[in-house]
Amino acid sequence: LIFAYAAPAFAAPSKADKMAQARAVKAQIGELDVKVEVAAERYNEASEKHAKLVAQRDEAKKRFDKAQERITYLQDHLRGRAKEMYLTGPTAFVEVLLSTKDYDQFATMWDVLREVNNQDAEAVGELKVARSEAKAAHQDLTAKEEAAAEQKAIMASERKSIEGKLAERQAKLRGIE
Repeated sequence: LIFAYAAPAFAAPSKADKMAQARAVKAQIGELDVKVEVAAERYNEASEKHAKLVAQRDEAKKRFDKAQERITYLQDHLRGRAKEMYLTGPTAFVEVLLSTKDYDQFATMWDVLREVNNQDAEAVGELKVARSEAKAAHQDLTAKEEAAAEQKAIMASERKSIEGKLAERQAKLRGIE
């Protein structure tokens, strides 16, 4: 009797096949490394933009707070003046004329009243400017907050992408071993 040795239907991979497979996996890993590097650059770019936007947001917040403080001060001042004017009533030209003893006293009193009126008008003008500055600072603040949040989302997306590619790289490396 002759027993024939039965060879398996598939042959074990040769050394050349294993080397070719290793080169292919190495090339895939190289491609993944490039993709990780590109994603890391995008992450770093988004991180830098985020840091700048946060600094600009903080500056806009300071401008807004300063304008709000100025508004509060001017409103309090004008409120006090309005109360004073209400309590003392209107000052008429005739009252000023009759309450003075001579022309110099009249001229001085008239100048004081004119100066007070000018200061009130300036305060109203400053209040308008402060409100405008506060509005602009608030709009800038809001825009910077939105842009910073957008950059933060980009950073999260890129980090997730990097982590996925690194996990894929590790899986390919484990497949070689």
